[in-house]
Amino acid sequence: MTSNSTCEAEGLRGTAAFADLQGKVLVQGEFLLPRVAALPTIHSRQQAWQQDFEVALLRFLPYDRSFSDAARIEFRQRIRHLKDSVARKSAAELMVELARAVAFSRNAHTRLRNSGAETLRACADMT
Repeated sequence: MTSNSTCEAEGLRGTAAFADLQGKVLVQGEFLLPRVAALPTIHSRQQAWQQDFEVALLRFLPYDRSFSDAARIEFRQRIRHLKDSVARKSAAELMVELARAVAFSRNAHTRLRNSGAETLRACADMT
């Protein structure tokens, strides 16, 4: 893959080309990776978890290609249920349930990382 890009107000814009091992270009085109809005400041545990679940729905799920259509529906339902249960569950329970929802992708490369007290980062397999 070769690319040429510039950072613009709306995001990263450029062109990319994908070639085979001999260098023959197979696909080429323009792209725009839109800038992601900063997340609002959180003031409570409830807000933090709600924000994490929104990130899972809006920033993780659309880009992870491992989920089948049925698994995407199940993931959304599980996340909605989790959003409603934040007050009743511990951080460990919420993390386990989020990990179970991610496991519906059936892709060993899609996983969660706990990178702080209650901060979750989802790593999507983009290949």
